[in-house]
Amino acid sequence: MSAQATICQAIRETRLLQFYYDGGTRVVEPHQLAYNTKDNLALSAYWIRGYSESGDTSNRWREYLIDEMSAIVVLDEDFSGPRPAYKRTPNKKYHSPICEL
Repeated sequence: MSAQATICQAIRETRLLQFYYDGGTRVVEPHQLAYNTKDNLALSAYWIRGYSESGDTSNRWREYLIDEMSAIVVLDEDFSGPRPAYKRTPNKKYHSPICEL
């Protein structure tokens, strides 16, 4: 299964997504797979646990470039749906969604 298909499955099923990115494994609530302002395909997600390069957990909204993600796995853990701060596309950061909550 492709990275896009795996991510979209997790979004459709509101299940946590685990992947390796920039030095560590992360677990997130995936909300949106779309193109960012630089036209890179990116995942907008709410960070739950795992590696955090910045160590800053005050803002858990993160963007992950799909080309830099590996070992992508849909976990058996559900989440309740969109977080209150979630904004569907189009918005200031994303356009042309592939899939979203």
